[in-house]
Amino acid sequence: MKLEKLKSIILTVLVGISLVLTYIQWTYQPGYEAYSEENDLIQSVAISEEKTIGEVVKPTKFLIHRNSGTFGTSNINEIKEVLDNFTKWKFSDMSDITVTISDNEFFPLVHGTDNVEFIFEDSVPLNMYSKVLKFTENHIPSGNFDRIVVDMGKFDGNQVTVYFISYLKNERKIYQARATGTDISKFQTKYYQIPQRFPAYNYYEVEDIRRVYYPSNENDEVRVFTYKFLSDTVDADLFRDALFSNPNFVKKRYVTGGEEYSDIYSLLSVDYSKSSLSFVNPIGASDSYLQVPDALQKSINYINEHAGWTDTFIYDSWSKYENKISFRLFHQGLPVFSEKGQTAIEVIWGSEEIYQYTRPYFDLKNHLRLELETEEVSLPSGDYVLQQLEKQKQIDLKDLQDLTIGYKIEYDYQNPVISLEPTWYYLLAGSWLSITFNEEGGDKHGLE
Repeated sequence: MKLEKLKSIILTVLVGISLVLTYIQWTYQPGYEAYSEENDLIQSVAISEEKTIGEVVKPTKFLIHRNSGTFGTSNINEIKEVLDNFTKWKFSDMSDITVTISDNEFFPLVHGTDNVEFIFEDSVPLNMYSKVLKFTENHIPSGNFDRIVVDMGKFDGNQVTVYFISYLKNERKIYQARATGTDISKFQTKYYQIPQRFPAYNYYEVEDIRRVYYPSNENDEVRVFTYKFLSDTVDADLFRDALFSNPNFVKKRYVTGGEEYSDIYSLLSVDYSKSSLSFVNPIGASDSYLQVPDALQKSINYINEHAGWTDTFIYDSWSKYENKISFRLFHQGLPVFSEKGQTAIEVIWGSEEIYQYTRPYFDLKNHLRLELETEEVSLPSGDYVLQQLEKQKQIDLKDLQDLTIGYKIEYDYQNPVISLEPTWYYLLAGSWLSITFNEEGGDKHGLE
């Protein structure tokens, strides 16, 4: 009887051990990084370079307001020199003073005489940009800004007031901070006291809502170089290896005008005519919205994970309702646009994963070694361009957001040649449009 009871106990223990082992086997998950939510679409592939926040998120316009007028530049290479000084300042005592500034006081605060402006293309999180600047305190407000204003008129030789401003009226925020450091005096001597080292700027005021500053070009023309390059592209197989969780299971096929790579869920399409590629991960789709701090930081991290900065790309826009972040291509300090191709990196997010990733796959940085020729060309003055825009009945200048010189990229499909043509562009209701003129006296030839 005792023996039977012992057998029963042993059997019960063995069954229990079996159940425990079965449970462990069912619930065990390998710790492979490739299958984590954040990394399942990025392999260890370095396509080009990684970039810091300060290299990607930077102002695209710098203005100095003096009694003699406004001067500045929209060339990011020239702005970089100024930023190298500005980022050495020490910042502290940041506070939200929005409610203390009336509508009548706002424009003088931003554009008043003796002020200096750094203008960004879209909203930038304060917490993120505090990693670029030198803040002496850890607590930074959680808001956003799209321009920085320095009140140089009140610089006392030791400290100066700096404002971080969200400019649009319906989203207006004003954060005030104090800046100190010996480099402010260098900034005053090198830039603020000699504003004429930069071109003159004028502005178009949109019904007390905003001022659009543009290079006025008092000499009635702008001299800019055009460029031609032998075409050079990044091997699309590198993007396959970087973007798919398991490249070994990816199938490649040639389609009309391009290539396609696919696995069970995702599709990578290469378009030869646009020198662009698009990666779509349908399981990443989501109806939820990301705020700009999350979307911007995640986008920079995503591109860094495969070292995808093949050229100079600058943060260009954030679309809240699309969860989309865009980075514009720049060449020789100026933005590059295309009517038929792709000159921006666009990242669209789902709730957790990437949903769509679209970008050019040519490489202008390598093109520099394959340059065929350059030629200096003349463009009409900014004042003349604005006059032509005002004559266009189909254009509502209430929607004018920017006016600048950039490069229009052109492809020669008969030969492997890419051309960059200097062109005036205006930003209207969120879309960049080019303006073309004939060669005789700069008269308007047409608007595109």
